[in-house]
Amino acid sequence: MLNIGYVYTDIAKDKIQIVTADSDYILNNTIMAYRRKGLENISLPAYYSERPNVERNYLGPDFRRTLYEVASDFWKLERGAGLFSIEELAAMIGEGEEDNFSPLPESNNATINENRRRVKNTIRLDVKNVNVEIPKDVHFQNEEQTLQVERVKFARKASEIDRVFMAYISTKGHRFESKGRTDKIGGYLLEMLADYFGIFETDAKKVVLYHDNTPKFDRLIDKALETYAQKRETYKKHSAALREFKQYDWAVPEERVYDSETNHVEEAQSHALQPFVQLNQASNPEKEFIKFLEANKEWIDWWYKNGDKGKQHYAIAYGEGKAKALFYVDFIIRMKNGHIYLFDTKSAGSDALAHEKHNALLKYIQKNSTEGTPLFGGIILQQGSNWLYSKLPIENTTDTLNWDSFYPQNA
Repeated sequence: MLNIGYVYTDIAKDKIQIVTADSDYILNNTIMAYRRKGLENISLPAYYSERPNVERNYLGPDFRRTLYEVASDFWKLERGAGLFSIEELAAMIGEGEEDNFSPLPESNNATINENRRRVKNTIRLDVKNVNVEIPKDVHFQNEEQTLQVERVKFARKASEIDRVFMAYISTKGHRFESKGRTDKIGGYLLEMLADYFGIFETDAKKVVLYHDNTPKFDRLIDKALETYAQKRETYKKHSAALREFKQYDWAVPEERVYDSETNHVEEAQSHALQPFVQLNQASNPEKEFIKFLEANKEWIDWWYKNGDKGKQHYAIAYGEGKAKALFYVDFIIRMKNGHIYLFDTKSAGSDALAHEKHNALLKYIQKNSTEGTPLFGGIILQQGSNWLYSKLPIENTTDTLNWDSFYPQNA
């Protein structure tokens, strides 16, 4: 009995291939690292971006207006055109085959009749059923084989229509954030069908899913999303100055989650979190600097490799006005004498904005350094066996004549 299974599917294929299941299908996609016990933590002023919604790639409620504007032009109708009364719609929607349509009813209102004629060759509104073909009574044995499939048509129930409608809508607008996107597009589309055609809920979803109508709705939705994206891009250019940076106190986190597909575990005994997890695409200067820190761990209490985005990671602000941005310093280092070093690894000439970041970091150090927690650092780069940084403002990272060497034993 345990060797028998049943597969119920509505996949639209003429052949079904049965393949042996892979036993290790459960994957762990994260790596967890935890703050070392007894670590003497620090508190540093840090900043995160309080972005206006327009700066997010977000499908906002104002998409509804855009959809309606595009629909007005697409259907060449005015909102509230009143194509059908509820009674007429009820008379059209009945039992029957998918392609068995009732004729468009005539109205005493000449405007409504004109609107009906206008949409008649553009979209089918009197859809009774949305059918699906599914495999019929397929029997198979063994672990792997390919079978010819006999198919049979069934009309979808209301619950199935809801599911398929949302699955269709979920394929739209992937350039925008996923949260709430499908519900907004689907909800506004149904509102539009109700306002323009007097068709509601399940009946409206049937109209969208009918095979001759779907290409038209593809074009309508895609055009509305593209129009909306262009509007937001235009607005973004005028709203960059609205970005605000909020200050908070940053400390080495208690735990941190890493994506196992883009990171891996490396040996590093002095890192503040254990295990040490390194980005697969970490730059060569970062890797070399980590080797340098581990080779000098007798003078280092701990070091922390920072992230490069998000509120949870340590960042300072640099630049002015529209050019204002966040600078995520690569390394936070606590020496055994209590001194704190803030270093960002670079190669000579690798970052055109490196001098701005360095100079902003010097101002930050000067402002926030205290007798109990003295701060040092800046842009640091490798030159032979030495790591060089400047205690003064710089104009570039190619002229290192007056830069100092970082020697942990003297820090």
